Amino acid sequence: MNLTPRIALYRGTGAVGWLIQKQSRSVYSHAALLVPGTTNRVVEAREFKGVQLNTLTENDKLTIDWYAIPTMTDAQFDVAYTFALKQIGMPYDYWSVARFLTKVPARDNGKWFCSELAFKAVAEGGVRLLGRIPSAEVAPGMLSYSPLLQQVSPP
Repeated sequence: MNLTPRIALYRGTGAVGWLIQKQSRSVYSHAALLVPGTTNRVVEAREFKGVQLNTLTENDKLTIDWYAIPTMTDAQFDVAYTFALKQIGMPYDYWSVARFLTKVPARDNGKWFCSELAFKAVAEGGVRLLGRIPSAEVAPGMLSYSPLLQQVSPP
């Protein structure tokens, strides 16, 4: 089964997206993990909602750049996806998002923001997208800097 390991990086819309883009100096304001075998379902951490499964709308798809993880095996992606699924219902990590503004050091705390969740899930699958950076310090745009990701067309 081809699980097509992919990360969705969203180009910001709205005030919160704009703030994240400006503070992190990136075009990206949100990240999510594609559900295996689908083209429009993601696991993501969203403000006010926490970690959830979500169906992408046509408008969502207009703001997403897709990144494949070519070195990740189906078995590794299955581990990453299973980890992400176990996080559903966990709260959103407002403190770590505020850290991008305050520059206070981040730490793992059982809560998630979008890129932290995507990064940690892939790491649980055995692929470290960015060397020595802790998951709690990974902004959405930083994911696109990984030499292990390859920008691809939409699934």
